[in-house]
Amino acid sequence: MYTTVTFMGRDVTANAEDELPIKNHLPADLGASFRTLNQWLNRGFAPKSDAVGYRMHPSVMARRTYVYFHESDVEDDCGRCPADSASYLNEKQVVESALKQSTGSGGLTAIGMKGLMD
Repeated sequence: MYTTVTFMGRDVTANAEDELPIKNHLPADLGASFRTLNQWLNRGFAPKSDAVGYRMHPSVMARRTYVYFHESDVEDDCGRCPADSASYLNEKQVVESALKQSTGSGGLTAIGMKGLMD
């Protein structure tokens, strides 16, 4: 079962049992801004010392949860944020567009973009 919770100032779909947000059901612009620690590290970014991680279910089918970091909570070795990276902004635009087109059922996997967030 699902419920609605307020997350980062917006009403989002959450798991009714633990009231944690479901990442692939976040609004597209918000969902495209989150990555796990490994996903950020693969892109050359790491959480800032005061970063806040957000525990979420990756999809409605997942019982397991992961900690995600917002793009404002990470930086590269030189202190630059993802918004300063053209390659990140291009990738984010593709992900956001794909999320807008998906139904939310299965997220990116359902529309053939499974590897995009790895």
